[in-house]
Amino acid sequence: MKHALHEAAAERRWYYVAGEPLELWENADSPFGWSDGDLERYATGERWDLLFNALVLATLLESSPDAGAPPEPAAAATRPA
Repeated sequence: MKHALHEAAAERRWYYVAGEPLELWENADSPFGWSDGDLERYATGERWDLLFNALVLATLLESSPDAGAPPEPAAAATRPA
């Protein structure tokens, strides 16, 4: 039951990093971000896991020439892992 509730509250977003799709799941009550404000909020809240993930994602998206959200996540979802 807990797993079903978690999935209901989560939202999936897709980004391309270095030409590969990256699936990002987030809690709808507390959206994940990587802006300066988000980084500061994670650090002051001592959410080191979120801070690390935001820094890595921001660096990858910044350094990837084709970074951005894909037009349709369905195509990436059917791709084998």
